[in-house]
Amino acid sequence: MPTPACARPPAWVDDRYYDEARRVAEALGARDVPASAADVDAYFARVRPRLRFDGRSREVLDVLRRVRLPVPGAGVSRDVFLGAGAALLPDWAETLLGVTPAQRLRHRACARMLASIAPLFRIALPDGVAPRACRRVGVEPAIVRRWDGV
Repeated sequence: MPTPACARPPAWVDDRYYDEARRVAEALGARDVPASAADVDAYFARVRPRLRFDGRSREVLDVLRRVRLPVPGAGVSRDVFLGAGAALLPDWAETLLGVTPAQRLRHRACARMLASIAPLFRIALPDGVAPRACRRVGVEPAIVRRWDGV
């Protein structure tokens, strides 16, 4: 059964994603890579006291906000993508960044907007990364729209 766009995947899908990413990272030389959502949560619990949002962090965000994209309406699309990404931040990260209630509402609106236009991106970009990867390993690209049997 197809999964609605932007539906939250089952927990086992997250764990599978992390484990696959772990194998790739370890093949490239990384060590102690989280293999599940629980491992990632534990990692952030350990490092959170050392995380900071300082001038260097602000400069990186400013660069991302100013990046010129080679597409029509680049400023609007960049802002929607950045806002949608910010909507994924956990509460503790929003607090660290000093996200205001108004910004939080804007981020969530960007996420809803991006979710609503995602099907158009899929139509416009039928040969994106996921379909190409599927074909490379002999899997029908439609599988990326389902969670059952993955």
